This record gives sequence, C-alpha cells and structure tokens, in this order.
Amino acid sequence: MWSAVLLPPAVVAWDGGNAPAWAQRLADGRPYSWMRPIGNDLGVPGDYVLFGVLVAPAFLLIGVSLLPRARIAGRWTAVLAWLTLLGAPIVTLSYVASSLPSPWHAMWGLEALLLVAMGICGVVAGVAAYVTHRLPLWWSSLLAATIGVLTISTVLFTYFPHGSLIGFGVEVAILAFFEPTVRRESTSGGTP
Repeated sequence: MWSAVLLPPAVVAWDGGNAPAWAQRLADGRPYSWMRPIGNDLGVPGDYVLFGVLVAPAFLLIGVSLLPRARIAGRWTAVLAWLTLLGAPIVTLSYVASSLPSPWHAMWGLEALLLVAMGICGVVAGVAAYVTHRLPLWWSSLLAATIGVLTISTVLFTYFPHGSLIGFGVEVAILAFFEPTVRRESTSGGTP
C-alpha cells in the first residue's frame, strides 16, 4: 500500500505533463504537501528523489512478510525475500544517484536489475516449493508467477519500482496469509 500512496507524485515527477490524468490529479493532494517541505529541509532535490527514496520501506515490508515462508518453502524463497530486503538500500542509492555526477550517476536505475533478479528467483522458488518441498500447486504457482506479477503491475501502474511493488505486495500478502501445507502423496493400490 505504501508504494500505491507514493505512486502519483513519482509518476508525475517522471512523466511531467505526460503523466496519466489520475496521477496528475492526485499528485498535488494534501498528503504530499506535508512531505515536500520536509524533503526541502533535508536538501532532497525535488519530488523525483523524495518520492523515490520514500519507497524503500515498501521493499522492507514485503521482504519481512515473505521471509517466514522460507522455513516452509525453502532456500529459494529465502533468497527472494533477501533480494526484496536488499531493494531498500538499492532503491535509495538509485534515486540519490540520479542527481549525482559520474561515476555515481551510473547507479541510477539499479532497482530495475534487482526487479528482474527477483522475478527470475520467484520462478525458481515456486518450482522448488512445489517439486522439492511439496507445497500446494496454487501457492507454488503464485510464487512462480512473481516475474509476471512484477511485469503486469509495472505496465498497469506505468512506473517502476512503485507500480511493480503494488502487485508484488499483494502477491506476498496472499502468500503470507495462507500458510501452505505439505501435499500428501496418494497411495495407490491397497492398504498401507
């Protein structure tokens, strides 16, 4: 939800007058008007960096929610959770680097590579959860769909990482809420 709150001013800061009408209407709302002076007082150079850096807690909240499921779903789920947690410092560095001179400016956009790595890791984690850890097909499939969720959410909300994290946050909320149980293998033929 935090990513969704920060999305309108981030989209407008990036797209300017080409931002979707919904984002333009919301970006000047009251919740953001109290954040801007704080950013100015801290020396943050504008809405792009301010609302970009502020998305870091979303990575932390999603990663912390996913991490306990690694006990059941295995090490690849743990890797996905830790990559998500790593997103907090990476996104902060990326947005700060956007206004820095070279060579630091080269770190701008680094979270895009992280999102790709998270998506790929989600596929492996989902397959491992089903095959190795014998978790339910629906739960494992949702985990494996991480790359699709990230992609569709980015396209739907027209911006990354904020838009990406909206869908991923919903996915992880479902995975965290429904504790998977190990599938029983059916025994065929007679009594055990």
